[in-house]
Amino acid sequence: MRPSLESPAAAKSLNLPATIVVPLSTSPLMVSKLRDLGAQVHQFGASWAEADAHLREVVMRDDAAGVYVPPFDHSDIWAGAATMIDELSVQMDVPVHGIVCSVGGGGLLNGIMAAVETEGAASLRECVRTGTHATLDSITSIATSLGARKVSAKTFEWLANSNLSSIAVEDWEAAMSCVYFADDARFVVEAACGATLAPAYFPSPSGTNRLRDAFERLEFPWDEHNVVLVSVYGDIAAAAGSSGAKAKTATTNGNHLA
Repeated sequence: MRPSLESPAAAKSLNLPATIVVPLSTSPLMVSKLRDLGAQVHQFGASWAEADAHLREVVMRDDAAGVYVPPFDHSDIWAGAATMIDELSVQMDVPVHGIVCSVGGGGLLNGIMAAVETEGAASLRECVRTGTHATLDSITSIATSLGARKVSAKTFEWLANSNLSSIAVEDWEAAMSCVYFADDARFVVEAACGATLAPAYFPSPSGTNRLRDAFERLEFPWDEHNVVLVSVYGDIAAAAGSSGAKAKTATTNGNHLA
C-alpha cells in the first residue's frame, strides 16, 4: 500500500505526533514525504500486512494513548473517497455510466462501481475466483501501492453487488500505460494508477476490449457510455513533477481516452 500522507498531515495540523510503519518496499521518496510532515517513520516487513502487524503488536504495545489509523479499512476513509462522486456530478456535463479505480485494500473502491488491479496484487480478483474472502500468499506486483494481501471486509461485501466488476492486468501493461498516459495527458503517474489506465490502452489476452467486457458482464450496454478512470498518483520521483497524491479523471468513449 502507498503510505497515506493524510494522517501525518492531520497530526501536524493538530500539533500531535505521528508514527507511520511502512513496508521495506516503500520508496525513499514516500518515506521522505512522511518525514517532511513530521512523522516518525519505521520500515518493517515485505508487505503492508507485516508492517501493519508490527505497528499494532510492537510499536503500539507500550503506547496506551496511541490511536490506530488504518490506511483503507475504516468508514471515515470510505466517506472521504466518496466525495469525488459529488465532485464528478458538478464537474462533468455528461452522465457518468462507470467508474474505474485501482484496488489495494479497497478503501477507494468502497462506493465505486468498477475495480482494476494488477495480477501481482489481485486480492479482489482472488476473492472473485474463489468466492471467499481470500488472502494472497505474497505481493509480487511492481504496483506496491496496491500491496494489500487481503481486501477489506466491506470490499468483499461489494462482490455481491451486481454493479461491481473486477479486472486484472499485467505489470507490464500497468507500466506501459503510465508511459502512454504521460504522452497523452502530460501527467506522470505510478504503476498503481497504470493499472486503472491499462484497460483503456490494452485489449484482453483474447483481443477484446476490457472495459466493454466489464460492462457486458454487468449486463450494461457499452455503446456511447462515459467511463471515468480515477488516477491517484504520489509515489513517483519529484523530478517528474509530482508534489503529492491527487486525483485525475479522464473519460473513455469506445477504445480511446478522451
